[in-house]
Amino acid sequence: MAILHAITFTICTRIVSMVNLCREEQRPYCEPNFTNSWWSVLLLHFAAYLLPACIKSFYMLSDSYHSAAPLWIGTGLKFLLFMNAVYWTFEYVSNSEYFNKLNLIIGLSLIKSLKLAIARLVLFISLILANFSWSRGPLCVKLELSEASNTIDIEESDDMSPGTFFIPSLAIPLITIWKIVPSSKPITLLSQIITNITTLITYHLFTGLSSLIFAAHFRRHLMVWKIFAPRFMLSGLLIISLNLFLIFVALWFGTSKILTQINRIFGK
Repeated sequence: MAILHAITFTICTRIVSMVNLCREEQRPYCEPNFTNSWWSVLLLHFAAYLLPACIKSFYMLSDSYHSAAPLWIGTGLKFLLFMNAVYWTFEYVSNSEYFNKLNLIIGLSLIKSLKLAIARLVLFISLILANFSWSRGPLCVKLELSEASNTIDIEESDDMSPGTFFIPSLAIPLITIWKIVPSSKPITLLSQIITNITTLITYHLFTGLSSLIFAAHFRRHLMVWKIFAPRFMLSGLLIISLNLFLIFVALWFGTSKILTQINRIFGK
């Protein structure tokens, strides 16, 4: 399943990278192919419904679509995607000669004001309100008490903000404690999370080391400042920022918050 997901995300990333939006100084070496057409706007409206349903299906596979998950995915994400589709609908209408000739009641000034209001609303919800609500909200935990064995089955999930390199960092505490019954020895769970964080750091250190080796080997190459040196500098910045993110966000904030809520639920 993990290999299938990795292949799917890789294919989607390559498809998205095919869309180009060039700056003026990049002409004529870069040809832009980004256009706001009616079918792309229609696809955005379909995606506003299909993408949350797709994410929900993955949660249902692990029986983790409980507690706050329907609110985050079924309502919050769907609303934000719909607002994004509405924004680009207004953008298409304002730039379409056909709609401009119709002399609609909604003028260009009103459309511009609505676009600005939608953009501010989406940014406020996604950057401030959603993160604050996630930090204060409950875990997506379902508790079932079995009368026969008097045991508690736990199913949990949590929502995360999107990010190419930081999503795996945020997922480390969740993956580590997924489907694990809370233990009376939290230090064991904490040490496992630290081990997984160290593993991720080691992986990025090896990628940075490989970039260093190739940059040194091709130091006299004509494309060293086009390919190898920027790659090496980006790897260095990524290692520094990722270490800080893992320590202060994934470990100090995320792990402590999850363990505190679990201990509070079970009265520890």
